[in-house]
Amino acid sequence: MKIISSTAYIAGRVVQCILAKCTFAVVLSTIISACFIGAAVAHDDNHDDEQSGQVTLTNEQQRLAGIEVEQAVGSGFSLQTTVPGQLLNDRARSIVIAPQLDVRIIHYDASIGQSVAVGDALLTIGGREIADAQADFVLAAQELSRIQRMEEGVVSDTVREEARIEAERRRAVLRSVFMTDAQITALLSCSDCIGQVQVLSPMAGKVQLSPEQLQYSAGQALSGGTSLLRVNDESTLWVAAELPVRHRLPLEAGQSVVVNVNGELVTGEVLSRGHYVSSVTQTEQILISVDNRSTHWHAGQFAEVHLPSAEQQGVLVPNAALHRQEGNQWRVFVQNEQNTFSSVEVTVLESQGGLHLVSGIEPGARLVMKGAFFIASELAKDGFDTHNH
Repeated sequence: MKIISSTAYIAGRVVQCILAKCTFAVVLSTIISACFIGAAVAHDDNHDDEQSGQVTLTNEQQRLAGIEVEQAVGSGFSLQTTVPGQLLNDRARSIVIAPQLDVRIIHYDASIGQSVAVGDALLTIGGREIADAQADFVLAAQELSRIQRMEEGVVSDTVREEARIEAERRRAVLRSVFMTDAQITALLSCSDCIGQVQVLSPMAGKVQLSPEQLQYSAGQALSGGTSLLRVNDESTLWVAAELPVRHRLPLEAGQSVVVNVNGELVTGEVLSRGHYVSSVTQTEQILISVDNRSTHWHAGQFAEVHLPSAEQQGVLVPNAALHRQEGNQWRVFVQNEQNTFSSVEVTVLESQGGLHLVSGIEPGARLVMKGAFFIASELAKDGFDTHNH
């Protein structure tokens, strides 16, 4: 509306000069002065936008600039109260494929790092002990079927029960080499299937092999109980942290901590506290669960765990999230909507190892953790274009 008004003002002044038969110089002077008034109006509009400290970026701009947004973590944590830890697989979301009979690897059906669903083929195994176990089950199942077809009184209840138990015992042996119930039942009608097992994944996850397992090859014979591979669901990981006995913290299951891996911060939940002190390290182990769906960490990585502290109240941010404005004010960018970011002033309470404890924002706010420099430059560029300096 202001731009339209300034345009109307220019036109009106020019018409007045023409009707008054002004000289060309007067008309030109009128146009120039009116343009300055219009520029001042536009300056005020853009200045208002700049003062709001907001910048809008398209999804493509965010992708090219490498902007990453995460929830602010921590409330009442200290950078001084940290303990070392290491990431582990969540035992409730991990399974080791270790057949309990001597086996021979026929071939692998899945490769290392491959994502598998429930029922996907992992590898095919065989061997004499597997063939014997499958044959024993078929014979026991046939004997049970024969006895069950007999009329009451022909055989005793004890004989019937013994036949049923023997068939179930043989079935349990086949389950110990990861045969499914459907595969076991299929043996009764497929004698050619005896001698090998295609191991199917019992859970969704990723196939992982240890350095030792990578040495196994097709045709290799392995003793019962040997771990052939592992399937892990890494959406959740555990952190085993070592708490020195000097930290007399009332830390119990259910409390929140902040886990830091290479500058990435995630809130974790304490699962258990060992209540046992190692005589060698004088530390007590704490087990922590973290949501790994956005971080994509892996078991074996080292971590730092920031423990609760009543002394400082704030949230933890990495170096890349902070930027300094004129007047030495520290600021972070908060995502208001999908493509809109606001600059918020914060106070740095502590700094250590590339991390900062800051106040001025609430836990859970959507913070720009990477790419803040680009957003700050875009905001500064808007100010430069507006003020022409």
